[in-house]
Amino acid sequence: MKLPRLLVMLSLLLLVFAACSNSDEAISSTVSPTLTTLAPAQTGVEDAVVVTTTSTTFAIPDEIGYSIVKRIDGADGDIVVVLLDPTTYTSLTDIDLLGITQDVIEAFPPILEAHIVDTQEAADAVLAEDPTDEQKAALAENYLLALEDGIKVTFLGPFASFGTDLLGS
Repeated sequence: MKLPRLLVMLSLLLLVFAACSNSDEAISSTVSPTLTTLAPAQTGVEDAVVVTTTSTTFAIPDEIGYSIVKRIDGADGDIVVVLLDPTTYTSLTDIDLLGITQDVIEAFPPILEAHIVDTQEAADAVLAEDPTDEQKAALAENYLLALEDGIKVTFLGPFASFGTDLLGS
């Protein structure tokens, strides 16, 4: 009876090793245990072995690309204009925008103020002192989020219905 257990354990070990060897790709695994009952042993007690089946699927993470197109140094933190790369996403949510904001704060400190846009025209207009009518139109459609004081988020343009929020709340 010890030989089948050894074979099951070796099989499980090989499955785990095979799953771990593809560490360069995103892997999600589903583990579903099943109960297998073996024939009764000489003592009249059944030996139960749990066999684990693993199915692996590969997923490409949905990464939204962006770049800092303008940065103004400040004593209490910098002002940045973040331009999203629309070729890296098919849709955006308020959660996506909050995640991008948090990523920018962590990746490019110190950030006091951030402006997230999705066109170059809006990026050029967002810090303009006296924007033209064309710039105002670009901002109305493509200015998505403003971060003030390092924590206060105001959703704009198509996300204006989400209002304001504090990061981390």
